[in-house]
Amino acid sequence: MDSQDGKKKKSPIKVVKDDDNCTTYTVPDDNIMPELRNLPVFPAEDFVIFPTGMNLLQVHDKKQIEAAKRAMRESEHVVVMPVKPYLEQGEQPDWLNLDAYYEIGTHARILKINKPEAEGHPWQITLRGIRRVRPVYVYHDPTFDICRMQMQPVENEPLAIIGEMVYEDQRLLRTVRQAARQYFEKCPTEQNPKDSLRVIEQVSDASMLADFLGAQIDMPFVQRAALLCAHVVRERLRMLVDIIANQLEVAKLVANAAHKVRGDMEKQQRDFFIRQHIKALKKQISDEAENDADELKKRIDVMQASKEVREYTLKQWKRLSFMQQASAEYSVARAHIETLLDMPWLKTTEDHLNLKEARAILDEDHYGLEDVKERILEHLAVLALKKDMKAPIVCLYGPPGVGKTSIGKSVARALGRKFERISLGGIHDESEIRGHRRT
Repeated sequence: MDSQDGKKKKSPIKVVKDDDNCTTYTVPDDNIMPELRNLPVFPAEDFVIFPTGMNLLQVHDKKQIEAAKRAMRESEHVVVMPVKPYLEQGEQPDWLNLDAYYEIGTHARILKINKPEAEGHPWQITLRGIRRVRPVYVYHDPTFDICRMQMQPVENEPLAIIGEMVYEDQRLLRTVRQAARQYFEKCPTEQNPKDSLRVIEQVSDASMLADFLGAQIDMPFVQRAALLCAHVVRERLRMLVDIIANQLEVAKLVANAAHKVRGDMEKQQRDFFIRQHIKALKKQISDEAENDADELKKRIDVMQASKEVREYTLKQWKRLSFMQQASAEYSVARAHIETLLDMPWLKTTEDHLNLKEARAILDEDHYGLEDVKERILEHLAVLALKKDMKAPIVCLYGPPGVGKTSIGKSVARALGRKFERISLGGIHDESEIRGHRRT
């Protein structure tokens, strides 16, 4: 312990020799029980041992191994002290400073130590918790290079048996039992859920029940250490209610996510099976239809178009794959898809908007038609000034042979575009131009 001037407080340590000529160190304190004096310190940085609980530890740390070995040679008793987490990575705590530990630890007995079968493997140490203890003094034993500690027992403050708090405490205890039943029924644990449920029903002591749940329920190390430090049983039960509620909420979210993933996988497997079944039936009916659909699918996969166009074309292909080849709708749908595939969706031509060159080309190709050429030049001038015009259309009308097609060719040559001519002779219905039924 540190004094006000920042130096560690030193207490007189008595050095004695026993019959085996082994050196022991004792700190005289009349208030400390004999079995709680000079016990080796077993620092616990990631686990907590509760009273009456059995724990099998896999140990690599040299300080823990040396403390356990020394305890087995002396009285088999050790004090397991949870170590406070340190923020900086790699920072080593000061084991001779009580501030490095939580305020309450566990007086435990080492039942068995198993040496590793090969170098590098962990030691197996079996401990049984006895009681909660509060450290009084810690010092270094240079003979065995371990820390020893003097402790005082911590008595549990039980639930009320008389007075106004009786009904509240009993209701709290029932709530903990009910929440624990739900937890062991829904959340997987290493222990058999039936054994845990049997303990919950049979244990009548609230303190023992809280310690059992603290050891069995999955929770972070900090929460487990806080449960150990709560010597008031009522506070320990309230903490358990919040912890179990959080664990049940997490388990619910995990179960929902797993159910969704399982549902998606089952749907994918079911769809795959149906598609394979349909494919096999189609193959028995006609190999030509299947080859036709597969060829269209390959063209869709390499289609150079926007995402919306590709999705729409793929949707039409899926409809086509379910149609009979002999039906009238099949030929219409197939022609529609082929038209979509033949469209130059991403092919564009950059306009060459030079009015002088356009005027020269129009004069070169046509004599007269001044009104027509002036209107086209006005249109090109607007295009040059307003870059974002959406698909403008120029309509030329007149009887055959007056120069409508040749004017169009001249405009295409002036803009540097390709010229395509589509004859509409013989068309008698506007729907044949606009298109209907995906034509």
